[in-house]
Amino acid sequence: IEPARLYLIGYALGVPASNATKVLSSFMQMDGDGKRVINSVIVMTIVDVIGDILVVFAFSGGMLGMGIATAVGNSFQLAVLLMHFTKKNNMLRLNFRDLPWRRTREMVWSGLPVGISRISNTLNGLTVNHLLAMFATSNAVAAYGVQRSVDSLFNVFYLGAAETVWILSSIYYGEEDKNALKELIKVTYFIATPIIILIAFILLIILFVQNIRVVPQAQAYVIETLGKFKCVWDAGLHF
Repeated sequence: IEPARLYLIGYALGVPASNATKVLSSFMQMDGDGKRVINSVIVMTIVDVIGDILVVFAFSGGMLGMGIATAVGNSFQLAVLLMHFTKKNNMLRLNFRDLPWRRTREMVWSGLPVGISRISNTLNGLTVNHLLAMFATSNAVAAYGVQRSVDSLFNVFYLGAAETVWILSSIYYGEEDKNALKELIKVTYFIATPIIILIAFILLIILFVQNIRVVPQAQAYVIETLGKFKCVWDAGLHF
């Protein structure tokens, strides 16, 4: 537990950069600079590996140092992506002189729900991991790991669609293009919504099938919740 805690402390320094790269990567694809995303990942990996080697063999920094090395790698990845917005021939570019500073409050208010969502997800993960460390058995921890992996797999579909809609709506909103916003809402409602519902339905079926258990004759299963006794299943079909 202690090595993991030290690593997370160091890794936390790079969380803002990591979140920023997730958002900026979508802009790279829209602006025809998809190779930059790949290059940024390569740079991040190289920096992280070199940092880990230096921490282990040169500085003896332990798990805290390795977490910091990962954070530095994330920062380098962000730096590579930000270089895209300095080019004048890009559709999307960074220009501080033309920023609408008077609308800063409006922009912050518009992005507040996303910030709250990210903070809530972080707190949720910390709480669940703390509860698992305190009460859960090794089987429960393994099951939670599998659930997170499956969830990440399906995130590719529904979060990808949601993030695309979010980016396009932000652009149309900034340009005050009401017709484009209306069209985007129609497309989202008639195309993306049925896909998300279908994926959710498949997930429910998978979860339902996985929770069906048949206890053989002359046997009994002891059911635990967070490492504590809950009940006993006799022979037969159980959900």
